[in-house]
Amino acid sequence: MSNDNVYTFAYAGAVCLVCSLLLSVAAIQLKPIQEENVKLDKQKNILKAFALADSDTDAAIVKEKFTKFVKGFVIDKSGKTVEGLTPETLDVKKTCSVHPNDLAKNAEDCLLPVFKKVENGATTGLAFGIEGQGLWSRLKGYLALKSDGDTVEGLAFYSQAETAGLGGEIAENWFQDNFKDKKIYNAANELVSVVVAKGEAKNATTPIAHTVDGISGATITSDGVTDLLIHALGMYKPYLTKFREGGNS
Repeated sequence: MSNDNVYTFAYAGAVCLVCSLLLSVAAIQLKPIQEENVKLDKQKNILKAFALADSDTDAAIVKEKFTKFVKGFVIDKSGKTVEGLTPETLDVKKTCSVHPNDLAKNAEDCLLPVFKKVENGATTGLAFGIEGQGLWSRLKGYLALKSDGDTVEGLAFYSQAETAGLGGEIAENWFQDNFKDKKIYNAANELVSVVVAKGEAKNATTPIAHTVDGISGATITSDGVTDLLIHALGMYKPYLTKFREGGNS
C-alpha cells in the first residue's frame, strides 16, 4: 500500500473518530433538553385534557398552570392511593400498562399514575393516561373527567403516527372536542366508556351520550381509540368507583 493510501485511510479514520466524539458529546448534552421537552409536552396535553391550555400555550404558562392546578399521585390496582409516590417518581418498570395488548405483562403489584385538577382546594377533575394501537402506531394521550367521575372534560393525544388526513385526525381539535361532555357510565351505573362511531354518532346503535363521530376512511384507528378507552378506564375502574362514592379525592 502506498504512503498516499495510508495517509488517506488514516485521515478518514481520524475524521470519523472526531465526528463520532462530537455526536456523542452533543447527544449527552442534548439529552436533558430532550427529556424536558417530552415532560413539557405531556404536561401541556394533561392541561389540554383539563381545558386549561391549548396547543399554542407558552411553555412558561404550561409550567405555571401545571404546578398550580395539577397534582399527581399513584394508586394500586385496587384503587388505593400509594403514599410517598408521584407519577414523576414512579418507576416505569413498576407502572401498569394500560395498552390492551400489554395487560398480560402487568404484575400483581403494578401501580398507576393519576392526575387531579385542583381549584380553590377542591378536586374538580381527574386525568388518566390512555394508550392503544392504531393502524400504524401506538396512540398515547390523556383522558380527563369532571368532578363527577363520569363526564368527559377533554381528550388529548400526544403521540401518534397515523395517516395524515385519515387516522391522524385523532390529534385534531374537531375530533377531540367531540368527547367533551360525553358520559362513561350508563343509567345503570355500568362503565361503558365512549365509542367512536363508524360514521356520525347520531346514526350509531349506541346511545349518543356515549358515542362520538367517527373518521371517514379510518376505521381501524377509530376502533383503536374505542378499545384503548375501555381498557384504560377498566384499569382505573376500582379507583373511579371509590371516587364516585366519595371515598377518594
